[in-house]
Amino acid sequence: VYCSCIMALQQPPPQVLLTVALYASDGSTQIGVPAMIRTNPGVPLSRVTRCFCNWLSISEDSVLFVCNGRCLDPDTLGLSAQQLNLTSGNAILARLAEGVPQPQTAAAPFALLDVTDSELSALADAMAFT
Repeated sequence: VYCSCIMALQQPPPQVLLTVALYASDGSTQIGVPAMIRTNPGVPLSRVTRCFCNWLSISEDSVLFVCNGRCLDPDTLGLSAQQLNLTSGNAILARLAEGVPQPQTAAAPFALLDVTDSELSALADAMAFT
């Protein structure tokens, strides 16, 4: 029993891999490459969308997020993937707001991002300016 308790403590938390793709404001043209974003199932989706926007260097206010036909408003973004029954492979569509210029995107076929790594990078960048 003692060994199984220690092993259970050593297991990393489960991960969810969500795909986020950016589209033009009309929703018909994909811009750049999709990003596969790794996170824990209990993390609020707002952290996932922030990671995506930071990667593209665009403001979160300039993008409308949709998942499973449902607009992800601020209340919904406060919920986790687990609360919304999202699992690895679910897609989130990001649509630029009208008048927002298209960001420069990577030339790679896809990007693999991690929410925690993104937040640590943003924190390090903020500390570099102080």
